[in-house]
Amino acid sequence: MYHAVRADLLRRLGRGTEAVQAYEAAAARTQNAAERAFLLRRRRELTRDR
Repeated sequence: MYHAVRADLLRRLGRGTEAVQAYEAAAARTQNAAERAFLLRRRRELTRDR
């Protein structure tokens, strides 16, 4: 949960590179497929905006 919250806060602060890394860390740590899909979708949204 820490990495997911951190990723969201970093995204809101405009720190995209760090947010992408935090979303990846969060996705790697969850065993819930729906959570993983959500986190990876958020990561894709950030990489698409670059």
